[in-house]
Amino acid sequence: MRTLALFAFAALAFSLLVGGIELWWTRKAGQRRHEETATILHPFPRHRVRKVRSSRVDRTQYHLGLFFAFLVVAYLGSALVRMVYKLLVASMF
Repeated sequence: MRTLALFAFAALAFSLLVGGIELWWTRKAGQRRHEETATILHPFPRHRVRKVRSSRVDRTQYHLGLFFAFLVVAYLGSALVRMVYKLLVASMF
């Protein structure tokens, strides 16, 4: 039970970290957009296709997916490490 709590805490921290990085990138892109003073007469910015903002529900589903994916990968990784450890210990004795 303690392992599940640790994995859940790590997955939550990972999701919050990803959300923070996305927020930072969004703010940085917004600042860059405000710094450009040239008038653009076409629907796309200069160097890339304009991104459509995703809805709050889509972002929530994305971060929940990251949370559960982290839990699954961490669990499978720890199970694999335990299996390899048991095989190595069993082969030594």
